[in-house]
Amino acid sequence: MRKKQLFGGLVILSLGLLGWVTWGTAQPYNPTPVGRSSVTRKIIERAPAQIPDEDPIVIPPVINPAKDNAPLILSPDEAQRGPSRLVAQPIRLPDELPKPELSNLKPPQAESEMPRAETPLRTESAHASTQPAISMEWTGPAAVKVGHTGDYILLIRNTSTIPVQKVIVQARVPGEATVVSTEPKAEGADGVLLWELGNLLAKQERKLTIRMNTPHRGDMSCQAWVTFTGSSVMKVRVREPKLAVKMAVPDKVVVGEPVNVVMSVTNTGDHPVEQLKITASLGEGLETIRGNTLSYDLGTLAPGDSRNLTVPCISKTPGAQKCDLLAEADGGLKARDVATINVVQPRLDLTVVGPKLRYLDRKAVYTVRVTNPGDAAASNVFVTQQVPAGFKFVTADLGGQHDEVSHTIKWFVGELQAGQSKEVKCELMAIEQGEFTHKVTAHASRGMKAEQELKTAVEGLSAILMELVDVEDPVEVGGETAYEIKITNTGSKAETDVKLVCSIPAQLKLKSVTAPLKYELIGNDLVFQSLPKLSPRADVVFKITVTAESKGDARFKASLTSASLVEPVVKVEPTKVYAE
Repeated sequence: MRKKQLFGGLVILSLGLLGWVTWGTAQPYNPTPVGRSSVTRKIIERAPAQIPDEDPIVIPPVINPAKDNAPLILSPDEAQRGPSRLVAQPIRLPDELPKPELSNLKPPQAESEMPRAETPLRTESAHASTQPAISMEWTGPAAVKVGHTGDYILLIRNTSTIPVQKVIVQARVPGEATVVSTEPKAEGADGVLLWELGNLLAKQERKLTIRMNTPHRGDMSCQAWVTFTGSSVMKVRVREPKLAVKMAVPDKVVVGEPVNVVMSVTNTGDHPVEQLKITASLGEGLETIRGNTLSYDLGTLAPGDSRNLTVPCISKTPGAQKCDLLAEADGGLKARDVATINVVQPRLDLTVVGPKLRYLDRKAVYTVRVTNPGDAAASNVFVTQQVPAGFKFVTADLGGQHDEVSHTIKWFVGELQAGQSKEVKCELMAIEQGEFTHKVTAHASRGMKAEQELKTAVEGLSAILMELVDVEDPVEVGGETAYEIKITNTGSKAETDVKLVCSIPAQLKLKSVTAPLKYELIGNDLVFQSLPKLSPRADVVFKITVTAESKGDARFKASLTSASLVEPVVKVEPTKVYAE
């Protein structure tokens, strides 16, 4: 590159080469001319080592103030041998000789320099994707008149696709310029303007306007720089597996019925679930062919996929049966769900209401109440009542059917809901004495059964009936009349210790007695011996004949007692006795 940079000097200095050598021979040797410029010195020092021998070496003029600034031209051999062989010859350069092009040897420019043309100068980051970057652009007149004011705009642009923070812009204004105003208003000191712009969003721009006055002629350079806090974004796709489990069971099931436990596991995340395993613990009241603790290895479960497993069980024990489902996978993933099956059971209770004592030939009503105190409906409910030997069937309600062969009454109740009760009734007749047991049974589906008993004692009824009548009424004094007394056991039980006592009034006098028992007259009372037993529907008759002795209202009284009578039965028969 150095060869190409110096090649232009070859054309410029070729005309004066011979004269310069002649002039150099006549002049005294000066190894370091005082008037040589630093740029020219740099070229002389570096050119011999960088230019090949076959290329001609063109040395820019070296100014010698002592010899009227005559130029020196060195041949290639002399330049390589050093300054001791240097011969100088005077020569005059033409006035129209072009100046050497040394633009490539200028010092480096500042970060931002005031342009000399209307074309804007841009400084941008090489990477504007996800790297934070800010560009700065000066715009304004390239030339202004001395003493006039010009507006210069510094455009700050976020060229990246991400926001930047804490943006601070500074601009140095040369001392030969006067800042009239800034928009927005800047802070600063010592010729340095400062703006704190804060945050800039992606592709956002901010304009900074500087109004300057240039009171002096010359070139000015304004320098600007920016500081900011940025961030670099890197997108990493982070995915997460997630587990969700669900145990589906019926809310209620009747004891003995089959039930299905459905277990479901789902990957609700966006990454596969690996090494998936589920464990289910069922309640003790549920029975499976594999026991109450079940475990399954399911391997890998893709995002959004589900696995369902159905476990058939048999409900054995009533009550709440808790089922626990646990899913585990690689990375410590866990999910749990709990469900409860309410195993219900219908029940049957019986109550029998009826008389505990019944007399012969008397009817008795029996009421049977069947209740379901369980928590499930009982279906196909039947109620059966056994008719004991001491009773015979009369009637039954609600369609009760009597079987004369088995001596049973049967009712079909149907379905009995939880907590529901129903009543059935029957009417029986007591036909034998003794103690009899009424057995009642309730049946329902699934082998449900309930039994209840009621004992009824059947006894005969001791009922004594006494009838008293007079044969003649009225009766004349001196005449006769008779009183007939009939004692009947109208009950169903034999009567014992039957005793009759008759009181004869003063107007009458005992004449004769016809009776099955012996008697004794004590005063006016006729006392008969006790009758040891009087069978049901049996009777005895007593006839007492009297003579009327005085007129008046005679009242004949008979009093009857027995072992079953608490108080005596008393009968009074009035008879009128008259005299002419």
